[in-house]
Parts: sequence; C-alpha cells; structure tokens
Amino acid sequence: MFKLLLSQEINTIAYTFKETGIAVYSFEEALYHAYHHWQQSADDVASDAMCDWVQQLGHTNIAAKIKAMHTSGYMDRIIAFISCADYFSGDEITSLVQTLKIHEQKFEWERIKKHIDKITKSESASSNSLIEQIKSSEEANLVLLTQLSALYRKENLPEQAWETLALALKINPDDLGLQLEQARVIKSMGRIRDYQTSLSDIVTRLKKNYKR
Repeated sequence: MFKLLLSQEINTIAYTFKETGIAVYSFEEALYHAYHHWQQSADDVASDAMCDWVQQLGHTNIAAKIKAMHTSGYMDRIIAFISCADYFSGDEITSLVQTLKIHEQKFEWERIKKHIDKITKSESASSNSLIEQIKSSEEANLVLLTQLSALYRKENLPEQAWETLALALKINPDDLGLQLEQARVIKSMGRIRDYQTSLSDIVTRLKKNYKR
C-alpha cells in the first residue's frame, strides 16, 4: 500500500536498533522496524537516542511525541511510536494491537504461574503456612488468585481454577463473589448438583446478610 514519506531527502544520519543491530536512515524505516520487530524495539522507540535522532532529521513534532512516551508501558510505547506519523493504516495498527494484547496476556499468565509455583514449591509446606505466605506477599494476594483462576478457566483447566478459588476462600471465606465464581467453575465441570448446592448456600448467606 502507499506509504506517506515525511521527507524526500536522503538522510546520512543512521539510527541503529540495539537488539537487532539494524541501521535505519529515515523515520519511515524506523516505523517499519518497530512494527515488524516490536519485541526488540520497545526500549529503542522511547529512548533519548531515538528522540535526538528524530530531532536531527528535522521532525521536531515527532521528537516531542517520542519524548512524552518515556513513562508509557511496553505496549503503549510501541503503539504510540508507530502512530506518530500517517504511515500505517488503521487496520495495520489494530492488527498489531491485537498481537500485543495476546503477548501481554501470555506474559501475565507466565508471571502469575511462576509466582504461584514458587510459593507452592515446598512439598512440606502446610496449607496454613501457604495461606500465610500468600497473605504476606504483595503480589500473591486475593486479586492475584482470582486472576489466576480466570486464566485457568480461559485455558480450560476448571479443576485448577477451583483449587485456586478454594485457596482464596480460605483466606477470605466471607467473599460471596468468590463463592459465586467457584460455583460457576463447578458448573463448568459438570457437577450440576454441587452447583445447585453452592447457589443455595450463597442465597442463604445473602438472606442472612440482608437481615443484619
């Protein structure tokens, strides 16, 4: 497709991407590199070196946009960079956004799984000590456990999701939201009678809370 060129002049100043070692001589080439090698470009696109290089090319407005990216997250930096000029179509940018989201979800899944595995590594750890470790950890808290359960469900691993929610409920047994989520997991496992019992228990507790 047609690509809008920012300058018709041949540039003699190169920017070399750190991880790939590829040298580019125009901002269009930098955009192309960031789009197709986004995993290796995240540190470059918001760097002072990139900002200075773009400034040297005479693209003052784009340099200002790049400077503003310094505090952005990984995914936001890439998208903001490739959107600095009208080089890619909306469909191309949307496609990359979807790719980055999938990558981000996989990364988050691995991060959470790695942390939980680290906590549960010791076979000698009792259930109570495990709960205490999770309570005292800033990362492995109730929010993390519910996220892990959601990821297990997405991966079609209902038994692991149930176990994770059971652990969360040991920490906070009065959380009706966790109980309802666990009931949904039970239903997905085909345990309809247990699902009905769980719903009945939730309704009973709701009635008691309402009477208070």
